[in-house]
Amino acid sequence: MHRVEHTPDIDLTPWDHLDFNTHIRNEVTRVIKQVFEDTPPELSFAIRHGADDDGHSTTDTPHPVDDPLLIYVELPLSAVELEDCVYALSLESVIDDLIELYEHNKSGRIDDPEGRIVARSIAKALRGLADKLELACGGD
Repeated sequence: MHRVEHTPDIDLTPWDHLDFNTHIRNEVTRVIKQVFEDTPPELSFAIRHGADDDGHSTTDTPHPVDDPLLIYVELPLSAVELEDCVYALSLESVIDDLIELYEHNKSGRIDDPEGRIVARSIAKALRGLADKLELACGGD
C-alpha cells in the first residue's frame, strides 16, 4: 500500500480541537508520518486467515469470516508491539456505495452516463481479477 501522492500528507498541526500545544501536534505528526513510512498500512482479505477465525480474535471470542470480500486495513498504530490496529470493510459495501452514488430514485439502477462508465470499468476489472483467481486455481 502507498499514500496517494497528490493527496494531503499526514498533518495534525491544524487540529485545534486537540487540546495540545503546537509543538506537541508537530511532534505527533512527525512520529505518525515516520511510523507510516517505516510500516505502511496493509490491506488483506480477512478470509485468508482461515475460514473459522478472523485472524484477529482471541481463543475466547473467535469470529468466523463468512464474507469472502471482507478486507482488513491494518494500521501500525497499536500499543501492542508487532500487532496492528485493524479496521475491516467489505468490498461489497464499497460497490453498494458506488451504486447508491449514481442510482436514480433508490432503484438500484445506474442511469447516469458517467456512473455507467465508472461502474462498467470497475465491473470489467473485477471480472478480470476473478478470471485471474480462477486461473491461479488451475481452472478446477
